[in-house]
Amino acid sequence: MAAIINTNAGSIRDRAYCGGSLVASKYVLTAAHCLFKDATGAQTMPEEAANVQVRLGDHDLSTEMETDLTLEQKTINVAKIIMHESYEPNANADGTLNSPFLVNDIALLELAEEVDLTIYTPVCLAHTGLTEAGMGMAYAYGWGSTGHNGAPCLDKTFPDVLQETELTICTAAQSAAYNNNQGLLESQLCTVGATSDIYSGDSGGPLTIKSGDQHVQVGDTSFGLTCPTLPLADSSSVFGRITTLRGWLEEKMPGATTCSNGFDADEKLTRNWSNSGASRWKQQQQQAETERRRQEDINKKKRKEDKKKRKAEKKQKKQDKKQKRKEAAAAAAAAAETTTELAAEETTLQ
Repeated sequence: MAAIINTNAGSIRDRAYCGGSLVASKYVLTAAHCLFKDATGAQTMPEEAANVQVRLGDHDLSTEMETDLTLEQKTINVAKIIMHESYEPNANADGTLNSPFLVNDIALLELAEEVDLTIYTPVCLAHTGLTEAGMGMAYAYGWGSTGHNGAPCLDKTFPDVLQETELTICTAAQSAAYNNNQGLLESQLCTVGATSDIYSGDSGGPLTIKSGDQHVQVGDTSFGLTCPTLPLADSSSVFGRITTLRGWLEEKMPGATTCSNGFDADEKLTRNWSNSGASRWKQQQQQAETERRRQEDINKKKRKEDKKKRKAEKKQKKQDKKQKRKEAAAAAAAAAETTTELAAEETTLQ
């Protein structure tokens, strides 16, 4: 789990405004809508990488360095913001959203330094083709608000300690019925919370399913109820859908060092796949490795041929040099013989 923070002065708690997840040694996944200067408005002014940082290893944001944790807290600069090119906020100036709301709400933060994955464990990403509907429990995380104290939803309580909430992934029927039966887009995934849900400040954080001892990310927090009635009762929230957006993630993270089971967590989630065979990511990596080896063989053969050619050229130069010396010696000998003959003729004439 990562906290997305700004570079302003103040505590980590004051600077944290969104969540994210470490998915590779140099990449953190978050929501696109977290990366606008006017994030609460029409979202027309993208944020600059220099103004964003990532915080890893935190549990309690009120403490700069938590001594009771074995994991060291680390603040890392962001080198580059990679936002989905087809992200559509459908937002008004006052921040209200129009259907179909946030579309392709996903982004990557390329870190300024590589993270040691033996210390900071990345989450695995769900495989393309995974059918989430009906899978049951999922888990959302964040330091977002735990509620408000009444209208107009401005007096919100933000916890210092990382929160977890259990949510149920929508069935196919619930997804189709979302937003007065307008349904969801392919890049969206919804959940239902019985008594708790994601809220303001949780944006960008991961929605995961547990598979063995691993967490596999199936969504990133996108949007939910603007001003929920408390206590909650079966509230719905929407997340960016990893299985649909994974192709984009793979494209933007070529050769990324990822979780121990690879990009897909194939070993853990085989039973849930709706397709078979190697994933496109693995196929690409296999093709890249085959091409690398082929090119390596070509280069090796070329180096060998070049070496042989240089050796032959060196030998030829040596032979040419030797021949020139031989010809020079013969010419000198001929010249000396001619001189001797001329001298002999002069003696005879006298």
